Amino acid sequence: MYNTSFIKKTLLALTVILLYSCDKDFNAIGDDLIGDNNFDLEPELYDVKAYNQKVTPVASNNLPINALGIYDNPAFGTTTANFNTQVSLASSSYGADLGEGAVIDSVTLYIPYFSTVKSVKDEVTTYELDPIYGPVSGTIKLSVYESGIFLNNYNANNYDISKYYNTNRNSDFEAQAIGTRLNNSIDVAENEAFFFNSKQIILTTPKTETAEKTVNRSTPGMRLHLNKDFFKTKIFDAPAGKLAADDVFKNYFKGLYFKVEKTATSSNMAMIDFSKGVITISYKAKTAITTDAETVMESKTLAINLTGSSINPVNTVSLLEESNPTPGYTAATANDQDE
Repeated sequence: MYNTSFIKKTLLALTVILLYSCDKDFNAIGDDLIGDNNFDLEPELYDVKAYNQKVTPVASNNLPINALGIYDNPAFGTTTANFNTQVSLASSSYGADLGEGAVIDSVTLYIPYFSTVKSVKDEVTTYELDPIYGPVSGTIKLSVYESGIFLNNYNANNYDISKYYNTNRNSDFEAQAIGTRLNNSIDVAENEAFFFNSKQIILTTPKTETAEKTVNRSTPGMRLHLNKDFFKTKIFDAPAGKLAADDVFKNYFKGLYFKVEKTATSSNMAMIDFSKGVITISYKAKTAITTDAETVMESKTLAINLTGSSINPVNTVSLLEESNPTPGYTAATANDQDE
């Protein structure tokens, strides 16, 4: 009984002391701010000068999508879009035996366009190209040359401005293009009067004694026949070691330069993913000598790609030229203009 009474008295004393020691003064946060007009903002007027300025050359190497063609803009003038790209062999083709006594049947370049399926009838697909700037029926003169400029690799972790290529470098690439035009087909739709054809590409291989007839269908794209003699000399007659590795090959065969020019008709321009492009060389080469000394020729193909890998990238540059500016555009960019 005594112990219980003592504990109760002790707890009561401690409670009284605790309550008495509490701070009875209250602190109000923000009282000093109110009333000092800290949030009273007065309006202020400033003079603003606005003017039009021409876009200067910009870095245009290794863009995912590139323009090709000529576009006459009614507001600004004419834009001519050329293009330069490196090429590469498949990794398995470096150092491979291409065969002896190669005879080339054909060399074709195919680059698919951006397209949308509109209809399908009797196994024939109708497409619409996108995007095309200018009249759909427009034509341009297209010339594909061997490039004479080696494109340096750009590494974001090792910044080097000399490895950038700007839009205004077309005169340099044109001046160093090598040899004659590679797309030398007698079909003017592949060079002198090239146009962005929206038709499905259908290739038929006739029946032979050893193989059935085949029909291959591809989406619309640039399909050019290239000079067979050039690729016979450049690839099959290449000096020893030039096809041994990617870096050596790119120094040897620096790539392709696509040049466009106006024709007598209206022109247009397309946006293209050149990395989807491939050059296919179809050829025959010796594979064995029979007991009666007859030479056996085997049909083969070799692909040269317009794309690379993360380890061995293919470098590109978009080359844009501005010309024939409209009077309104010239006047607007001649001097600083107040608005």
